[in-house]
Amino acid sequence: MAPSMLLTLTRCAPFNLATLPCHCADPRSTLQLQFLKQTDVLSIHVPLSASSRGLIGERELALLPPGSHVINTARGPVLDTQALISALKSGHLAGAGLDVFDQETSAGIDPWLLASDRVTLTPHFACNISSIYPSVESEQAENLRAWAVGEPVNVCNRWD
Repeated sequence: MAPSMLLTLTRCAPFNLATLPCHCADPRSTLQLQFLKQTDVLSIHVPLSASSRGLIGERELALLPPGSHVINTARGPVLDTQALISALKSGHLAGAGLDVFDQETSAGIDPWLLASDRVTLTPHFACNISSIYPSVESEQAENLRAWAVGEPVNVCNRWD
């Protein structure tokens, strides 16, 4: 099980959410398609490969129940961004949380995603090297301090 999937399951436990990790040899199998029809929150945790590129597209998003949410912490190209935007604009999806993008720069993020109040964007933090923790912790503390005094930095979504 991917560490991010295990962490997600662990963090969902206190909320008594029904969680169903879906492991499929063929990711577009009948099992996966049936799984999507029952999924209120789809959290994606797969490595990027030839078989996972575009894994979640228009067809898969349409199978989710109306009002569902999609979270992608895997790799940007696993989720078809334009299909996601269409599903959000149509109202089929209620929201999305993304911490990975097709291009890992702010200039590569679709402007509609940046402007949407139904999309939460966060910077992808996939490395886990203990030597960088002090600088990351310092930056996080500075970001919180700046936010607390009304001068947020590194803002993706503005709510003003």
